[in-house]
Amino acid sequence: MDVGTVQTLSKEMGIKEAVDIAIDEMPENFAIKGFLRKNKSEVELLCITSFDERDEKCIRDEGFEEGFEKGVKGTISIAQKLGQTKEQTISLVQKQYEMTQEDAEKYVNMYWDEK
Repeated sequence: MDVGTVQTLSKEMGIKEAVDIAIDEMPENFAIKGFLRKNKSEVELLCITSFDERDEKCIRDEGFEEGFEKGVKGTISIAQKLGQTKEQTISLVQKQYEMTQEDAEKYVNMYWDEK
């Protein structure tokens, strides 16, 4: 059973249908095909659990990235309002977020309000 096939098909239909198609598309001489057919409900459950965990991780990762961006932007804004120079703010962002100077410069240049 090709997991990629199940993932692709599950976007267009339910997991059960996607598993059925993926199993049916397997060559008859694959020894595991009979096992998968016999234990189809467990395979479906495994796929559902696997996709749910992967989707949850993607959502968490996206949320982390969004929160990180907001935090960096807020730090830059506060530093600027407190009268810090761009160079001081770059150093602050680099230390606070444990990033390279190049990355810190990129963020400061992106979010610095030139007024």
